[in-house]
Amino acid sequence: MCNFAIMNRLLSLSALIFSSLSLYSQGVLISPLNSRTVVERNIPDIISLGITDTLSLPFFEDFVQNRNGQPNSALWVDRDVWVSNTFTEEPVNAYVAVFDHLTPQGKPYGTINQGSSRYSDSLTSQPIDLSSYNESDDLMLSFFWGAGGLGDAPEIEDSLKVYFKNDTGAWIQRWAIGGNNTNQPMSFASERILDGTFYHEAFQFMFVNYTKETGNLNHFLVDYISLAENRLKDTSYNGFKDIGITSSSGTLLSEYSQMPYRHFLLSPGSNTKADHCLAIRSLHDNQVVQTRFGVNYYNQYGTKVAFIPDATNAKNIGADSFAQFCFPTPELDTLSGDNPSLRVEYLINPLGGTEYPVDNNALFNNNIYSYTQQFNPWYAYDDGSAEGGIGLDYTNLPTNHKGQFAVKFNNKKSDSIKGVAIYFNRSKEDVSFRSFKLKLWDELSAVGLPDNSDKVMYSQEVLKPAYTDSINGFAYIMFDSAIALPIGDFYIGWEQSQKFLLNIGYDNNYRFENQERFNPNVFYNLLNSWNKGFNIYGTPMMRPIIGPDKEFYFGTESIALKEIQLYPNPAKTIITFKNLPENSQINILSVDGRVVKQSNKSTIDIRNLKKGLYFAQIYHETNLRLVRFIKN
Repeated sequence: MCNFAIMNRLLSLSALIFSSLSLYSQGVLISPLNSRTVVERNIPDIISLGITDTLSLPFFEDFVQNRNGQPNSALWVDRDVWVSNTFTEEPVNAYVAVFDHLTPQGKPYGTINQGSSRYSDSLTSQPIDLSSYNESDDLMLSFFWGAGGLGDAPEIEDSLKVYFKNDTGAWIQRWAIGGNNTNQPMSFASERILDGTFYHEAFQFMFVNYTKETGNLNHFLVDYISLAENRLKDTSYNGFKDIGITSSSGTLLSEYSQMPYRHFLLSPGSNTKADHCLAIRSLHDNQVVQTRFGVNYYNQYGTKVAFIPDATNAKNIGADSFAQFCFPTPELDTLSGDNPSLRVEYLINPLGGTEYPVDNNALFNNNIYSYTQQFNPWYAYDDGSAEGGIGLDYTNLPTNHKGQFAVKFNNKKSDSIKGVAIYFNRSKEDVSFRSFKLKLWDELSAVGLPDNSDKVMYSQEVLKPAYTDSINGFAYIMFDSAIALPIGDFYIGWEQSQKFLLNIGYDNNYRFENQERFNPNVFYNLLNSWNKGFNIYGTPMMRPIIGPDKEFYFGTESIALKEIQLYPNPAKTIITFKNLPENSQINILSVDGRVVKQSNKSTIDIRNLKKGLYFAQIYHETNLRLVRFIKN
């Protein structure tokens, strides 16, 4: 059985410290600031107007129908928060709203400045008609909130606040909680609506965080939001009759979250986990509920290829408890295409006692949860979501001093490596102007010995980090040409010659061999010898791109993407994309992954580009194609 119990993460991002020669991670404590600046952001101004209709009670949101990380526009006006299922280990059910200092496009609000604070993310309800209610109806807003989780704990100056909108249009603060530099588990909170000025036809409520201007840090979490009448008795969540799925064990693969399918096929058995699991939570106060478990499997074309009915599996779930159930992993070597996928749809059927979401107008069913196992032309340990960042800490070292960082991978099949996908995390300090050297090693010197035995296969200067205009977006840094990659271990990473925090995305859900132990694949070098990251349990978000020197597809190789033709190539003034599907987005990338042009048109003017090699990054629906071309 898979080890998927709710675990106490022994090490959060705020504790990745190796003494004075530490490997820096997001959340390391810094010296107290002498002064702080407050950046004002008026409460009405933080709402991006997206009012669609007036709602009626009851109001309920548990975020289980996550749509690309954004709140449901039927319930919410704005899009600031990130809806994720990777930030908490004791969830109420699947997905939470994450508050930080990043816009919906993944950019910091304003600049990164540790000495300033501001209102940042907001989550504002659509208007709700309360004109027919009064104080005797016992209206109450309740929700669960948490701090930090698997991300970064808010500091004392940070806070999460709730505002109500009265009949004059003014926003009145009704609830607030501050940070205290420690993680806070998901906890129940409630606020009764007693003031008569809130009983009008366009009432709204809003969550907003007040935080340092530090990007992807100081995380507050919110979930399971309910506004209804006759709730005087609901002073705690005990008595909420609900059992829902909270998460799954993720990847079906034994070593990686994703890998090239042709590499997987060399040894499907050893590359596949024996089983996969789902986790559930009961909110009942005193009722044991028998619950049935089932699973469906769908290929990338939506065809059901296998299933296990829920009638064959049952388990008694205790009151106010967490539980899990595991299924044997199906065979994955019968899928078709170079980049196939398998969607795993988990289902539970509690036999009684799940009335709360239904009675409170829930839009979606929290008894269904899906995970998609993807095969793409890269090796990936991470799950695609950054809970923090990781980089080199130069404490007590000279400013101009060489530092190196490396992650080990094991190649299963002789092939080529074409580039590296990296998630650059925006937090703590502004390094958008810093250069570094991307490196590929065949072998590192032995740990603790001089690093003069390193075998470097390739290195490439990168002028600056390539930030993307999306949450958890990877930058693609492509090599000038493909490099032969033999079977066995290899390493990707970087070298820097100055003191700064490059801050690569850090997936704190990853655990090596699904055990609560340090990640043996991470290495750092600050004093001309390599060391292992004994305090690093998660994984940096770096992915070696595997394959020959040709175009790349990520996701399903759709006919629409295959039919696109780029011409002329080489080109001097204009490039044209023949058969470009509607609603496509094109990014022109330099070889170091920076976006130098963007367009949704089939013809792009490239006269202002310097001569050299470029890549056209074509997005259509959920798929991506990379096409190389030369500017003369």
